[in-house]
Amino acid sequence: MSLLLSLISLFILSPEGATLAIDADHIGQWQYTVESPDVTYKGVLEFGGEEGAYTGTLKSDGNSIDLTDIAFEGSALSFKMNVQGYACTVNAKIDKDNLSGAVSVDGFDLPISGTRM
Repeated sequence: MSLLLSLISLFILSPEGATLAIDADHIGQWQYTVESPDVTYKGVLEFGGEEGAYTGTLKSDGNSIDLTDIAFEGSALSFKMNVQGYACTVNAKIDKDNLSGAVSVDGFDLPISGTRM
């Protein structure tokens, strides 16, 4: 009977309610690595806020870059940033404590990976 009630409650939850619980799990700090042909970039991504008002910062080598247009949709993450005059867009998937995807910049896609801290 409890299994039946659990299954019914999954269908009763609104999609927004289910997404909010997942989104809140993504808030926090993530160690990241971006691989380029010449160098490997490492640092920390920090996410805060709540749906509709997420905040974020990329920190690396003593520098801090604000993230914009941050969106969490289920396991999908996207955001934008400006790095040394280049507009970058990040699209990634989050699987529990791991992040993987690509940083698109100036027509190139560079792999990004990360782990929750």
